[in-house]
Amino acid sequence: MNLDSQQSHKRLFLGIPIAEELRSEILMASETSRGETGLTFTPPQNLHVTILFIGAVQVEMVSNLIALIQLSLKGFHSFSLKSPSWTYAPTGKPPRMVWVRYQKGEFFPALVQSMRTTIGSVVQLPQQYQDPIPHITVARFKPKGHLPAFALPVSPTGGELTVNKLVLWESVLSQSGASYLPLAEFNLTQR
Repeated sequence: MNLDSQQSHKRLFLGIPIAEELRSEILMASETSRGETGLTFTPPQNLHVTILFIGAVQVEMVSNLIALIQLSLKGFHSFSLKSPSWTYAPTGKPPRMVWVRYQKGEFFPALVQSMRTTIGSVVQLPQQYQDPIPHITVARFKPKGHLPAFALPVSPTGGELTVNKLVLWESVLSQSGASYLPLAEFNLTQR
């Protein structure tokens, strides 16, 4: 992406923020492997569960996109992602990440599909997994497929994850990595 397109577009994604308590548990559980060669940890402030990667959106469209998301979420209630487990990812391929993975349940796929349909009606979405897995990316392996000495924590982290709001983030890329800037928050109706 050149400088002109960075100024005219924002790289966006919609996700679930995590509570500080869960963030702290993930950091404590992974503390013994920090500094391990070939393992890059997600900065604590960037930990989240992705709902939908939107991609490059023209700056002048962002406010309309926020209004559209807000309107389309009116029928959604808060829910929980359950049964967290630490795992190497992706499944069935050489591992390149460490995840805290959740069970989908019935509400996560419905929310993802609704957002994909709603946002995809006004923005050309990049190709993505059709059946996303709710997860928090804790670390990435460099190079891909190189399995550093990272022992997955035995106990699940944090129990269930309550999903009571979504955040539209801008991903700002730099030499030191990505920074996620919140652009809008969307509260889900309480059950």
